[in-house]
Amino acid sequence: MSVKDYPSQEDYGRRGYVVLSGEEFGTYIIVRDCPSCGLEARTVVPGQGLWDWEHGAFVQNAFPTLTADEREQITSGFHGKCWDDFFLDEDD
Repeated sequence: MSVKDYPSQEDYGRRGYVVLSGEEFGTYIIVRDCPSCGLEARTVVPGQGLWDWEHGAFVQNAFPTLTADEREQITSGFHGKCWDDFFLDEDD
């Protein structure tokens, strides 16, 4: 099953995380709505990294294996393309 196959968190009456596995800290999906296009953004993260981030670790330290675009989705919800379209000038 892929990340896209999991139901929207709104189906559960909440936004946030879905547990994917039963490891000690598990694996989670962080769900955000993109402020630019309005589409839901989902990112799979390790539970230990999620715990670290929620307890003050910088996102790049908590999730070192994620791309910069994936980390941005976690923090703001912006998809990489939407971020570029929204914040970069046409001349850049």
